[in-house]
Amino acid sequence: MTKKNLMKTTELNAVQPEETTSLEWGRRIFSPDELRELGQTLAQKGVEKAKLEADKKQLVSQFGSDIKKVEAEIGDLVQKITSGHEMVRFPCFVFREFATKTVFYCIKLEDGDQDDAAIYREDPDGTRWKIVRERRMKPEELQRKIEDGIAGAAGGKEKASA
Repeated sequence: MTKKNLMKTTELNAVQPEETTSLEWGRRIFSPDELRELGQTLAQKGVEKAKLEADKKQLVSQFGSDIKKVEAEIGDLVQKITSGHEMVRFPCFVFREFATKTVFYCIKLEDGDQDDAAIYREDPDGTRWKIVRERRMKPEELQRKIEDGIAGAAGGKEKASA
């Protein structure tokens, strides 16, 4: 076959369809009804997206709140481990010592109770008290009341919540 014959054969083959098909991209113009339908779908998708965004915002807010709560608990645990103690409220007995102008808030220790870091006071009968807090008397507390009587002068005690 000469070069001229090869060209003619190629031109003939291009005109005849092949048995296999091929998908190719091409432009298809939408009808007015199709455009209207696409517009409605777009509007629905916009509403759907807005709802999902609102749900996401609510969930993120909830998760943020949950994370802050856990972070606070972690901080509390770290503080307890680092310091080796925690602050709690104890029901205390109040001792007023007029001689030293001091008010002591104490808890009664049972036999065997020991806290090496604590400051103690002991009654003449051997009762031991752990001093939870102490402070100077306020001016209005320096005036003895009838109920203080002799016990008040010796450092009487009364039950109170600190």
